[in-house]
Amino acid sequence: FLLAQDNLRKNIAGGCGNRFDPVSGCSTNALPILTAAFHGLLPTSGFRNGSFITLLNNGVAGAFANTLANSSTFMCNLAGSSAFPGVNCPSIAPVNGQFPANFFMLNPHATGGAFRMYNGSQSTYNALQMEVRRRLSKGLQVSANYTFSKSLTNYYGDSSVSFVPFTTLRNQKNDKGPSPWDLRNAFKADGIYEFPFGPAHKWSTSNGFANRIIGGWEVSSIHRWQSGRVFLLQSGFGGTTNQNDPGVVLNGIARNQLQDMLGAQKMPNGQVFYFPSSLIARDGTANSAFIAPCTTPGKLCNRIFLTGPRFYRADFSLIKKTTITERANLEMRAEALNAFNNINFFFPGGVTNSVPVVSITSTSFARITNAFQDPNTTDDNGGRILQLVLRFNF
Repeated sequence: FLLAQDNLRKNIAGGCGNRFDPVSGCSTNALPILTAAFHGLLPTSGFRNGSFITLLNNGVAGAFANTLANSSTFMCNLAGSSAFPGVNCPSIAPVNGQFPANFFMLNPHATGGAFRMYNGSQSTYNALQMEVRRRLSKGLQVSANYTFSKSLTNYYGDSSVSFVPFTTLRNQKNDKGPSPWDLRNAFKADGIYEFPFGPAHKWSTSNGFANRIIGGWEVSSIHRWQSGRVFLLQSGFGGTTNQNDPGVVLNGIARNQLQDMLGAQKMPNGQVFYFPSSLIARDGTANSAFIAPCTTPGKLCNRIFLTGPRFYRADFSLIKKTTITERANLEMRAEALNAFNNINFFFPGGVTNSVPVVSITSTSFARITNAFQDPNTTDDNGGRILQLVLRFNF
Protein backbone atom coordinates (compact mmCIF):
# COMPACT_ATOMS: atom_id res chain seq x y z
CA PHE A 1 0.00 0.00 0.00
CA LEU A 2 2.82 2.40 0.90
CA LEU A 3 4.60 1.61 -2.35
CA ALA A 4 1.39 2.24 -4.30
CA GLN A 5 1.03 5.59 -2.52
CA ASP A 6 4.60 6.44 -3.49
CA ASN A 7 3.91 5.54 -7.12
CA LEU A 8 0.84 7.78 -7.12
CA ARG A 9 2.78 10.73 -5.71
CA LYS A 10 5.62 10.30 -8.22
CA ASN A 11 3.27 9.99 -11.19
CA ILE A 12 1.37 13.13 -10.22
CA ALA A 13 4.53 15.10 -9.43
CA GLY A 14 6.21 13.99 -12.68
CA GLY A 15 3.23 14.78 -14.86
CA CYS A 16 2.55 11.10 -15.63
CA GLY A 17 -1.11 11.26 -14.57
CA ASN A 18 -3.32 10.33 -11.66
CA ARG A 19 -2.33 6.66 -11.43
CA PHE A 20 -0.19 4.25 -9.43
CA ASP A 21 1.05 1.82 -12.11
CA PRO A 22 4.16 -0.17 -11.14
CA VAL A 23 7.45 0.89 -12.78
CA SER A 24 5.68 2.86 -15.48
CA GLY A 25 6.12 6.45 -16.48
CA CYS A 26 7.35 8.24 -13.40
CA SER A 27 6.77 5.48 -10.85
CA THR A 28 9.57 3.21 -9.66
CA ASN A 29 8.00 0.63 -7.29
CA ALA A 30 6.98 -2.87 -8.32
CA LEU A 31 3.58 -3.96 -6.98
CA PRO A 32 3.39 -7.75 -7.37
CA ILE A 33 0.22 -8.19 -5.30
CA LEU A 34 -1.77 -5.54 -7.17
CA THR A 35 -0.30 -6.59 -10.53
CA ALA A 36 -1.69 -10.08 -9.93
CA ALA A 37 -5.06 -8.74 -8.68
CA PHE A 38 -5.52 -6.49 -11.74
CA HIS A 39 -4.40 -9.12 -14.27
CA GLY A 40 -6.21 -8.76 -17.60
CA LEU A 41 -8.29 -5.76 -16.45
CA LEU A 42 -8.53 -2.34 -18.02
CA PRO A 43 -6.40 0.34 -16.34
CA THR A 44 -9.59 2.12 -15.23
CA SER A 45 -10.49 -0.97 -13.19
CA GLY A 46 -7.10 -1.18 -11.54
CA PHE A 47 -4.12 1.15 -11.41
CA ARG A 48 -6.10 4.14 -12.68
CA ASN A 49 -9.34 3.43 -10.86
CA GLY A 50 -10.68 6.52 -9.10
CA SER A 51 -11.97 4.60 -6.08
CA PHE A 52 -8.60 2.99 -5.41
CA ILE A 53 -6.86 6.33 -5.87
CA THR A 54 -9.20 7.91 -3.30
CA LEU A 55 -8.38 5.14 -0.82
CA LEU A 56 -4.67 5.71 -1.40
CA ASN A 57 -5.03 9.45 -0.86
CA ASN A 58 -6.96 8.84 2.35
CA GLY A 59 -4.37 6.39 3.68
CA VAL A 60 -6.96 3.70 4.40
CA ALA A 61 -5.02 0.52 3.72
CA GLY A 62 -7.63 -1.58 5.51
CA ALA A 63 -10.44 -0.33 3.27
CA PHE A 64 -8.22 -0.90 0.21
CA ALA A 65 -7.56 -4.51 1.24
CA ASN A 66 -11.21 -5.06 2.09
CA THR A 67 -12.21 -3.93 -1.41
CA LEU A 68 -9.84 -6.49 -2.93
CA ALA A 69 -10.89 -9.26 -0.54
CA ASN A 70 -14.60 -8.87 -1.30
CA SER A 71 -14.26 -8.93 -5.08
CA SER A 72 -14.40 -12.29 -6.85
CA THR A 73 -12.58 -10.76 -9.82
CA PHE A 74 -9.56 -9.66 -7.81
CA MET A 75 -9.44 -12.75 -5.60
CA CYS A 76 -9.75 -15.14 -8.55
CA ASN A 77 -6.78 -13.41 -10.12
CA LEU A 78 -4.80 -13.63 -6.88
CA ALA A 79 -5.62 -17.19 -5.75
CA GLY A 80 -6.82 -18.79 -8.98
CA SER A 81 -10.22 -20.05 -10.03
CA SER A 82 -9.58 -23.45 -8.43
CA ALA A 83 -9.52 -21.79 -5.02
CA PHE A 84 -13.17 -20.69 -5.31
CA PRO A 85 -15.35 -23.58 -6.51
CA GLY A 86 -18.81 -22.44 -7.52
CA VAL A 87 -17.69 -18.84 -8.07
CA ASN A 88 -17.94 -17.34 -11.55
CA CYS A 89 -14.33 -16.29 -11.98
CA PRO A 90 -13.29 -14.26 -15.04
CA SER A 91 -12.10 -16.41 -17.95
CA ILE A 92 -8.74 -14.65 -17.84
CA ALA A 93 -8.14 -15.70 -14.22
CA PRO A 94 -5.43 -18.34 -13.75
CA VAL A 95 -6.45 -21.77 -12.51
CA ASN A 96 -3.86 -21.61 -9.79
CA GLY A 97 -2.87 -18.21 -8.46
CA GLN A 98 0.27 -16.96 -6.74
CA PHE A 99 -1.45 -16.22 -3.43
CA PRO A 100 -3.61 -18.23 -0.99
CA ALA A 101 -7.38 -17.79 -0.90
CA ASN A 102 -7.15 -16.44 2.67
CA PHE A 103 -4.46 -13.91 1.80
CA PHE A 104 -6.65 -11.02 3.07
CA MET A 105 -9.53 -12.71 4.86
CA LEU A 106 -9.16 -15.57 7.30
CA ASN A 107 -12.33 -17.38 6.20
CA PRO A 108 -12.86 -16.36 2.56
CA HIS A 109 -15.59 -18.94 1.96
CA ALA A 110 -17.75 -17.62 4.81
CA THR A 111 -19.33 -15.03 2.57
CA GLY A 112 -21.53 -13.65 5.34
CA GLY A 113 -18.60 -13.35 7.71
CA ALA A 114 -17.36 -15.57 10.52
CA PHE A 115 -17.88 -14.28 14.03
CA ARG A 116 -17.01 -15.39 17.50
CA MET A 117 -19.89 -14.60 19.84
CA TYR A 118 -18.91 -14.24 23.48
CA ASN A 119 -19.34 -11.93 26.45
CA GLY A 120 -16.04 -10.15 25.93
CA SER A 121 -16.96 -6.54 26.64
CA GLN A 122 -16.47 -4.81 29.97
CA SER A 123 -18.12 -1.85 31.62
CA THR A 124 -17.91 0.03 34.90
CA TYR A 125 -20.15 2.57 36.58
CA ASN A 126 -19.10 4.70 39.54
CA ALA A 127 -21.18 7.46 41.04
CA LEU A 128 -21.71 9.83 43.92
CA GLN A 129 -25.42 10.04 44.64
CA MET A 130 -26.99 12.52 47.05
CA GLU A 131 -30.62 13.14 47.90
CA VAL A 132 -32.41 15.64 50.12
CA ARG A 133 -36.05 15.13 51.05
CA ARG A 134 -38.58 17.04 53.09
CA ARG A 135 -41.64 15.00 53.84
CA LEU A 136 -45.01 16.69 53.62
CA SER A 137 -45.20 19.14 56.51
CA LYS A 138 -47.21 22.33 56.75
CA GLY A 139 -48.26 21.84 53.14
CA LEU A 140 -44.73 21.61 51.69
CA GLN A 141 -43.02 18.57 50.23
CA VAL A 142 -39.64 18.83 48.45
CA SER A 143 -37.26 16.28 47.00
CA ALA A 144 -33.95 16.91 45.22
CA ASN A 145 -31.15 14.60 44.10
CA TYR A 146 -27.80 14.96 42.39
CA THR A 147 -25.67 12.31 40.70
CA PHE A 148 -22.05 12.68 39.63
CA SER A 149 -21.15 9.57 37.67
CA LYS A 150 -18.83 8.02 35.14
CA SER A 151 -19.71 5.07 32.94
CA LEU A 152 -16.87 3.43 30.98
CA THR A 153 -16.90 0.55 28.52
CA ASN A 154 -15.02 -0.97 25.62
CA TYR A 155 -18.34 -1.64 23.89
CA TYR A 156 -19.82 1.54 22.42
CA GLY A 157 -23.24 0.03 21.77
CA ASP A 158 -26.79 0.39 23.03
CA SER A 159 -27.69 -3.27 23.51
CA SER A 160 -26.07 -6.55 24.45
CA VAL A 161 -27.44 -8.06 21.21
CA SER A 162 -26.17 -5.29 18.92
CA PHE A 163 -23.20 -6.20 16.73
CA VAL A 164 -20.45 -3.71 17.55
CA PRO A 165 -17.04 -5.10 16.57
CA PHE A 166 -13.86 -4.05 18.32
CA THR A 167 -11.83 -1.62 16.23
CA THR A 168 -9.10 -4.26 16.30
CA LEU A 169 -8.97 -7.65 18.00
CA ARG A 170 -5.27 -7.08 18.63
CA ASN A 171 -5.97 -4.37 21.20
CA GLN A 172 -9.43 -4.37 22.75
CA LYS A 173 -8.32 -1.68 25.23
CA ASN A 174 -8.23 0.73 22.30
CA ASP A 175 -12.03 0.95 22.43
CA LYS A 176 -12.27 1.87 26.11
CA GLY A 177 -14.08 5.13 26.72
CA PRO A 178 -17.36 6.61 27.95
CA SER A 179 -20.44 4.52 27.31
CA PRO A 180 -23.41 5.90 25.34
CA TRP A 181 -25.27 6.17 28.66
CA ASP A 182 -22.65 8.30 30.40
CA LEU A 183 -24.31 11.37 31.95
CA ARG A 184 -21.66 13.01 34.08
CA ASN A 185 -23.94 15.35 36.04
CA ALA A 186 -27.66 14.99 36.69
CA PHE A 187 -29.78 17.15 39.02
CA LYS A 188 -33.49 16.61 39.55
CA ALA A 189 -35.92 18.29 41.92
CA ASP A 190 -39.65 18.25 42.53
CA GLY A 191 -41.94 19.86 45.02
CA ILE A 192 -45.55 20.39 46.03
CA TYR A 193 -46.96 23.26 48.07
CA GLU A 194 -50.52 23.29 49.38
CA PHE A 195 -51.84 26.79 49.99
CA PRO A 196 -53.01 27.16 53.63
CA PHE A 197 -56.62 27.97 52.81
CA GLY A 198 -59.79 26.04 53.46
CA PRO A 199 -60.85 23.36 55.96
CA ALA A 200 -58.09 21.99 58.24
CA HIS A 201 -55.75 24.77 57.15
CA LYS A 202 -54.49 27.93 58.80
CA TRP A 203 -56.97 30.19 57.06
CA SER A 204 -60.53 28.95 56.86
CA THR A 205 -64.07 30.28 57.11
CA SER A 206 -67.25 29.02 58.60
CA ASN A 207 -68.93 29.24 55.20
CA GLY A 208 -68.88 25.90 53.36
CA PHE A 209 -69.25 27.45 49.93
CA ALA A 210 -66.43 29.94 50.58
CA ASN A 211 -64.20 27.12 51.83
CA ARG A 212 -64.74 25.24 48.58
CA ILE A 213 -63.64 28.32 46.64
CA ILE A 214 -60.52 29.21 48.63
CA GLY A 215 -59.46 25.66 49.59
CA GLY A 216 -57.81 22.85 47.65
CA TRP A 217 -55.23 24.97 45.83
CA GLU A 218 -51.68 23.71 45.34
CA VAL A 219 -48.72 24.27 43.05
CA SER A 220 -46.19 21.67 41.97
CA SER A 221 -43.03 21.68 39.88
CA ILE A 222 -40.47 19.28 38.41
CA HIS A 223 -36.99 20.34 37.28
CA ARG A 224 -34.34 18.32 35.40
CA TRP A 225 -30.86 19.61 34.60
CA GLN A 226 -28.19 17.26 33.29
CA SER A 227 -25.09 16.93 31.12
CA GLY A 228 -25.40 16.23 27.43
CA ARG A 229 -25.02 12.89 25.69
CA VAL A 230 -21.63 11.48 24.78
CA PHE A 231 -20.67 11.29 21.11
CA LEU A 232 -17.65 9.89 19.27
CA LEU A 233 -15.67 11.62 16.54
CA GLN A 234 -14.85 9.45 13.53
CA SER A 235 -12.68 9.96 10.45
CA GLY A 236 -15.37 8.76 8.06
CA PHE A 237 -12.87 7.68 5.38
CA GLY A 238 -12.65 3.97 6.20
CA GLY A 239 -10.08 1.84 7.99
CA THR A 240 -6.33 2.27 8.10
CA THR A 241 -5.82 -1.29 9.41
CA ASN A 242 -9.16 -2.95 8.63
CA GLN A 243 -12.60 -1.70 7.63
CA ASN A 244 -13.27 -0.13 11.06
CA ASP A 245 -12.87 3.60 11.66
CA PRO A 246 -9.37 4.44 12.99
CA GLY A 247 -10.24 7.63 14.87
CA VAL A 248 -9.09 11.22 14.45
CA VAL A 249 -6.08 13.45 15.04
CA LEU A 250 -6.21 16.67 17.10
CA ASN A 251 -3.70 19.31 16.00
CA GLY A 252 -2.64 21.93 18.54
CA ILE A 253 -5.72 21.45 20.69
CA ALA A 254 -6.54 19.12 23.58
CA ARG A 255 -9.83 17.31 24.03
CA ASN A 256 -10.79 19.43 27.05
CA GLN A 257 -10.05 22.63 25.14
CA LEU A 258 -12.18 21.38 22.26
CA GLN A 259 -15.03 20.56 24.63
CA ASP A 260 -14.93 24.04 26.14
CA MET A 261 -15.37 25.57 22.67
CA LEU A 262 -18.61 23.72 21.96
CA GLY A 263 -22.05 25.26 22.25
CA ALA A 264 -25.21 25.78 20.21
CA GLN A 265 -24.97 28.88 18.03
CA LYS A 266 -27.32 30.16 15.38
CA MET A 267 -25.91 31.30 12.04
CA PRO A 268 -27.30 34.16 9.90
CA ASN A 269 -28.93 31.63 7.54
CA GLY A 270 -30.95 30.18 10.43
CA GLN A 271 -28.96 26.97 10.76
CA VAL A 272 -27.66 25.95 14.19
CA PHE A 273 -24.17 24.55 14.75
CA TYR A 274 -22.55 22.98 17.80
CA PHE A 275 -18.94 23.66 16.80
CA PRO A 276 -17.60 27.22 16.39
CA SER A 277 -16.97 28.47 12.86
CA SER A 278 -13.19 28.34 13.40
CA LEU A 279 -13.42 24.54 13.53
CA ILE A 280 -15.54 24.24 10.36
CA ALA A 281 -14.04 24.24 6.86
CA ARG A 282 -15.72 25.99 3.93
CA ASP A 283 -17.16 22.71 2.62
CA GLY A 284 -18.85 21.98 5.97
CA THR A 285 -16.35 19.35 7.11
CA ALA A 286 -14.06 19.73 10.11
CA ASN A 287 -11.19 22.17 9.80
CA SER A 288 -8.25 19.78 9.37
CA ALA A 289 -5.90 22.36 10.88
CA PHE A 290 -7.47 21.38 14.22
CA ILE A 291 -9.39 18.11 13.71
CA ALA A 292 -8.03 15.80 11.01
CA PRO A 293 -8.95 12.27 9.91
CA CYS A 294 -6.54 9.44 10.64
CA THR A 295 -4.77 8.77 7.33
CA THR A 296 -1.61 6.91 8.38
CA PRO A 297 -1.73 3.36 6.95
CA GLY A 298 -1.58 0.72 9.65
CA LYS A 299 -2.10 3.18 12.50
CA LEU A 300 -4.99 3.69 14.91
CA CYS A 301 -5.39 7.30 16.03
CA ASN A 302 -7.33 8.85 18.91
CA ARG A 303 -10.87 7.97 19.93
CA ILE A 304 -12.19 11.40 20.90
CA PHE A 305 -15.36 11.45 22.99
CA LEU A 306 -17.16 14.74 23.51
CA THR A 307 -20.37 15.78 25.25
CA GLY A 308 -23.40 17.18 23.46
CA PRO A 309 -25.65 20.07 24.57
CA ARG A 310 -26.86 19.93 28.16
CA PHE A 311 -30.52 19.40 29.02
CA TYR A 312 -32.76 21.58 31.21
CA ARG A 313 -36.50 21.39 31.61
CA ALA A 314 -38.99 22.79 34.11
CA ASP A 315 -42.66 21.81 34.43
CA PHE A 316 -45.22 23.64 36.60
CA SER A 317 -48.77 22.83 37.62
CA LEU A 318 -51.47 24.86 39.36
CA ILE A 319 -54.10 22.56 40.83
CA LYS A 320 -57.54 23.16 42.35
CA LYS A 321 -59.38 20.29 44.05
CA THR A 322 -62.96 20.84 45.05
CA THR A 323 -64.61 18.33 47.36
CA ILE A 324 -68.08 17.26 46.29
CA THR A 325 -68.67 14.37 48.66
CA GLU A 326 -66.42 12.31 50.91
CA ARG A 327 -65.56 10.03 47.97
CA ALA A 328 -65.75 12.39 45.03
CA ASN A 329 -63.96 15.56 44.04
CA LEU A 330 -63.42 17.73 41.00
CA GLU A 331 -59.83 18.46 40.01
CA MET A 332 -58.78 21.28 37.68
CA ARG A 333 -55.17 21.61 36.56
CA ALA A 334 -53.36 24.27 34.59
CA GLU A 335 -50.05 22.78 33.41
CA ALA A 336 -47.03 24.33 31.75
CA LEU A 337 -44.69 21.67 30.38
CA ASN A 338 -41.26 23.06 29.52
CA ALA A 339 -42.56 26.25 31.05
CA PHE A 340 -39.61 28.43 30.01
CA ASN A 341 -39.76 27.12 26.43
CA ASN A 342 -36.11 26.11 26.74
CA ILE A 343 -34.68 24.55 23.57
CA ASN A 344 -32.84 21.32 24.31
CA PHE A 345 -30.78 20.45 21.28
CA PHE A 346 -29.66 16.96 20.31
CA PHE A 347 -26.24 16.60 18.74
CA PRO A 348 -25.57 14.58 16.77
CA GLY A 349 -28.75 13.14 15.30
CA GLY A 350 -32.00 12.98 17.22
CA VAL A 351 -33.63 11.32 20.19
CA THR A 352 -33.58 7.89 18.51
CA ASN A 353 -29.79 7.96 18.03
CA SER A 354 -28.73 6.16 21.20
CA VAL A 355 -25.14 5.62 20.00
CA PRO A 356 -24.18 9.04 18.57
CA VAL A 357 -21.16 9.34 16.27
CA VAL A 358 -19.94 12.26 14.16
CA SER A 359 -17.97 11.94 10.94
CA ILE A 360 -15.55 14.85 10.69
CA THR A 361 -15.45 14.44 6.89
CA SER A 362 -19.21 14.88 6.56
CA THR A 363 -20.21 18.16 4.92
CA SER A 364 -22.66 18.74 7.80
CA PHE A 365 -20.43 17.47 10.58
CA ALA A 366 -21.11 20.34 13.03
CA ARG A 367 -24.74 21.08 12.25
CA ILE A 368 -27.54 20.54 14.77
CA THR A 369 -30.68 19.21 13.11
CA ASN A 370 -32.84 18.05 16.03
CA ALA A 371 -34.18 19.20 19.37
CA PHE A 372 -35.78 17.20 22.16
CA GLN A 373 -39.01 15.34 21.51
CA ASP A 374 -40.37 12.05 22.74
CA PRO A 375 -39.28 9.03 20.66
CA ASN A 376 -42.64 8.60 18.91
CA THR A 377 -42.90 12.39 18.32
CA THR A 378 -46.59 12.46 19.21
CA ASP A 379 -46.87 13.21 22.94
CA ASP A 380 -44.22 15.87 23.46
CA ASN A 381 -42.64 17.87 20.66
CA GLY A 382 -40.14 19.47 23.00
CA GLY A 383 -41.51 23.01 22.96
CA ARG A 384 -43.63 24.63 25.66
CA ILE A 385 -47.02 23.02 26.11
CA LEU A 386 -49.84 24.75 28.01
CA GLN A 387 -52.79 22.55 28.84
CA LEU A 388 -55.90 22.59 30.97
CA VAL A 389 -57.08 19.35 32.57
CA LEU A 390 -60.46 18.68 34.18
CA ARG A 391 -60.84 15.44 36.15
CA PHE A 392 -63.67 13.94 38.16
CA ASN A 393 -62.20 11.65 40.84
CA PHE A 394 -64.37 9.11 42.63
